[in-house]
Amino acid sequence: MKTYSNDNGITRMRFLDVPVTVFCPLGPNYYRASVSCEIELNDTIADFLDLEAYFKQELNGKHLTSEQLCDEVFQKLTSVYEPEHLRVVVRSDSHFPIETIKES
Repeated sequence: MKTYSNDNGITRMRFLDVPVTVFCPLGPNYYRASVSCEIELNDTIADFLDLEAYFKQELNGKHLTSEQLCDEVFQKLTSVYEPEHLRVVVRSDSHFPIETIKES
């Protein structure tokens, strides 16, 4: 994923309600999830087109529970941004409304 220097001193970014469709191996069935992230930035900003491709191409169709999806996104964004703080929220429609949250 391409990154750029945070020359403008942006302190925080939010990605809101990014849609992802994954297969729950426990179900077993496909479900829709909405992923939201809040990142407290350091010196790096990722290319938004690469982020969009990650969500659309690398996550859609994968076999992941909502907990695994949350952790996958958390680990990816941590490796790219090395943030001061990161919060990932996965909202799943697999049963009743569920939010799975991981933050540092």
